[in-house]
Amino acid sequence: MNKAQLCELLSEKFKLSKKVSEDVIVTIFDTFINELKNNNKVNVVGFGSFISKNRHARKGVDPRKPDTIINVPETRVAKFKAGKKLKDALNGRI
Repeated sequence: MNKAQLCELLSEKFKLSKKVSEDVIVTIFDTFINELKNNNKVNVVGFGSFISKNRHARKGVDPRKPDTIINVPETRVAKFKAGKKLKDALNGRI
């Protein structure tokens, strides 16, 4: 499912215009991004949690030149941990 399909589903289910449903989805995603940028945890009960973590700098291998060692800089990444309800649904317990 992509964003356009999610917008269409939301607009059909709640009888909203596609523009309003897209605005709702964009607002939710933007809020998640801003919270993660500020090192805050985003917790959606039953679904899961998003957190931002720092991935430390490290040495790596250039895939185009396997003999060359490169420095991979430190970067921030988003991590997701599935909630109990999601795990149960995926394992057929719901």
